[in-house]
Amino acid sequence: MAIREWWLDRRTEGIVRTLAKNPDPAATVDRLAPMIDDKVIEALLTASERAESPHDAMTWADVAVRASLLGGTAVGRADALMHRAATVLGMDDTWKRGRLLARAEEDALGAVEILREHGTASDLVASLCLLARVHTRQGDGVAMVGRMAQCFHATDDDADLRTRVSRLFTDLYWDLSKSAARESAAIVIPELNTVLAAADDPALRAEVLDALGRAYSFLDADYDKAVDAWERSADLYRRLGRARDEFLIRARVQWHAVVIDNDRSIREGLACLACAPAETAPTDLATVHHVLATAYRYEERVDDALAAYARAVELLSHDPKNIVHDLVFEAATLMAEDGRYNDARAQFEAAMAGPGGAHVWWATQTELAELLSTQIIDLGAAIRHAEHALTDAVTLNSSDPMYRIISLHRVAQLQLSAGNIATAHQRFQLLVPLLTQPTRAIEISVSKLFNHSVVPLSRSEILWHASIAARAAGDNTEADAWAGRSAELRGTDPSPIALDDDVLDDPETLALAVETRELTMAMSLAAHSPDDALARLATPSLTILAGSNTRARVDMTTGVCLEKLGDQDGALAAFERALNGHLGPMLDQLCHWRIATIHHSRQEYGLAYPHLVTCVQMADATRTTFDDIEARMAFMSTGLARYERLIEVCLLLGRVGEALAVVQQVKSRALLDMLAQPHHRPIDFRFEARAAALRAEQDRWLAEFAAGTGPEGPAEDYPTSPQHRMLADIVANTKDAEAFERERRERELFDRLTDEGTPLDFAAIRGLLAGWNIP
Repeated sequence: MAIREWWLDRRTEGIVRTLAKNPDPAATVDRLAPMIDDKVIEALLTASERAESPHDAMTWADVAVRASLLGGTAVGRADALMHRAATVLGMDDTWKRGRLLARAEEDALGAVEILREHGTASDLVASLCLLARVHTRQGDGVAMVGRMAQCFHATDDDADLRTRVSRLFTDLYWDLSKSAARESAAIVIPELNTVLAAADDPALRAEVLDALGRAYSFLDADYDKAVDAWERSADLYRRLGRARDEFLIRARVQWHAVVIDNDRSIREGLACLACAPAETAPTDLATVHHVLATAYRYEERVDDALAAYARAVELLSHDPKNIVHDLVFEAATLMAEDGRYNDARAQFEAAMAGPGGAHVWWATQTELAELLSTQIIDLGAAIRHAEHALTDAVTLNSSDPMYRIISLHRVAQLQLSAGNIATAHQRFQLLVPLLTQPTRAIEISVSKLFNHSVVPLSRSEILWHASIAARAAGDNTEADAWAGRSAELRGTDPSPIALDDDVLDDPETLALAVETRELTMAMSLAAHSPDDALARLATPSLTILAGSNTRARVDMTTGVCLEKLGDQDGALAAFERALNGHLGPMLDQLCHWRIATIHHSRQEYGLAYPHLVTCVQMADATRTTFDDIEARMAFMSTGLARYERLIEVCLLLGRVGEALAVVQQVKSRALLDMLAQPHHRPIDFRFEARAAALRAEQDRWLAEFAAGTGPEGPAEDYPTSPQHRMLADIVANTKDAEAFERERRERELFDRLTDEGTPLDFAAIRGLLAGWNIP
């Protein structure tokens, strides 16, 4: 008997060697059909398990399945089918996964049918479990639950087998994707409850309760059941001394409760931190702090939220992923919302220092530009960040052109505010052709817990701003065309803020969205259709606001509308309320200017005076944010109306000394900028003459080239030709121009101070004013 077994073993080894050497093992196994038995099939399966590559393992598995058709028992064929299906599950061949999984499902089904008749209960359960794993990999949660239910009922009250099946059931449910788990939640709950009722092992009960919590969490009506299941699971793990598992379960409760029940989320988050074992990964602890920060944020506990954000960032300080940037961005937006503008600026700048996703990076630059231009009033830095955001938007344009539209509009508006008319006009020329569809808000998913919205103005408002820039640039034809298009779209273009299904499901979010949408539409209508704008502002959600920034914006917009309609008293009251709401320096300056303008029109110069002084002070503070002197001069040119109105009011009030001081301040501003430099920068007017000479020479080249010198004659030598002479002149004069620019930069000279822009003598100003008839 022993000799026969030895001989069979040697024969089997010979068959395997023969197949290994043959380039076509499938054809070879057909010729060896008379010698195939379960021992050969087992040897082929062993060869598959020992294969060094997935491809070789699959080849041996295919040979084993083919051999099982030629010889051996039904159980041997079932083993071959199950092994090939299991081999597919171990492969990571994504490009043909669907076809391989379909074949694996067929193999597992074939094994189930064979073992249902010829195998033991344990074999049948193993094949059903394999089929359930295939369904899980396919993402078919419903089929997986059905197979696991068959497994559980096929255990024949075998306690050990039932425990193994129960554990696999919970594991497979957690392996399902979120969408597949959601689809199968309703049918998995009764099956898991059946497993739970039969489970005696506390650890198994904890695992089943954990899976039950997940199933309940997908059913909106069963929030309390999900939390109850998880809390029971956490309590069992606590009794078993498994702190790591208790931490993970409480973290699930914390995550599930955030927004829905923030108090519970905060309690569970603190409990997580209390029970976290020493070996807990920093990323897991950071996630708990992140969820805590989100819950604190919803509860308006700003200090606690910022502390939680800071702790999460600290824990992830060495993490190579982008989440640190995302957390810093979330903290920065919270600081900005809470009025901590300088802290928010520091956080935004810190967010830009590290790696980040392209969309969040764009949002960081955009929000920082908005913060600097409206709250901190650093217009120079705001323009730089807006230009950076525009550069980023070009790369994001393929995914959504709205990024470029928003960035172009922000940059154009800031350049217009800074007095860079030509640049602003050029930006609007790039922007207007993109306005083929209504604008809409961009929703950026910063993290799983935080979405950030960037809301553009409507097309009609953008076109109106474009027409202002075109008119300032002297292009009245283009300005009229854009203004006409703006009038056509006004009142018909949909709001950029869409009310989607997610918003409609949440009453608080719906109220905020309606409030923002109505205010945005009212602001766009205020300048042209004040009656329609006031009707928008009468929305109940806007009329009941108190003490909020939105309320202040409502008051400011109301003031604009009432001023347009001639109700100056109502407009004054609205602007005063808006100032009490602390809109931010930029909008506060607008309110002061509107109030001063109304008082001036009513000849109430004493009331207009303090508001004009505030406007001039704010304009001076904004001017100093520009590093470049030419940028300061350009900005000054756009704000002269404020200085002129203050001079007029001072004269009308008999404050001649103050009027003289303001005039001298305006006319000497370039000189003051020069003296503020770290070292002396002389004014050399000879450079202006040199620059004019270079420009004249360039014009001469162009005129001569345009006139033409005639074609070269056949006998003319090129070095002596007019073309060669012109080229030589161009090269020489280009070198002169480069030398001129280099010298100007090295000596740091002003090159745009002409005679009409030089500071006036104080005595000359006094002489001019002395001849005025001032009451």
